[in-house]
Amino acid sequence: MAMPTIEERLALARRHLDAGHLIIVHQRQMVERHRAEGRDTKAAEELLAVLERTQKVFERDLAELEKIRW
Repeated sequence: MAMPTIEERLALARRHLDAGHLIIVHQRQMVERHRAEGRDTKAAEELLAVLERTQKVFERDLAELEKIRW
């Protein structure tokens, strides 16, 4: 199987960023909803932190790929 091209890798990194953004927005809404309902938000906040760290990895990956491209 052939190695993906830089353009394919860039497209995948952008999709990961887009998907991650939507997931983070949803998780933030969940934290706020739980808080408004007086529920414990610890687990939801911990998951949000993990998602945000993962998003940073995707952002760095995209930045590195863009450096390679140019």
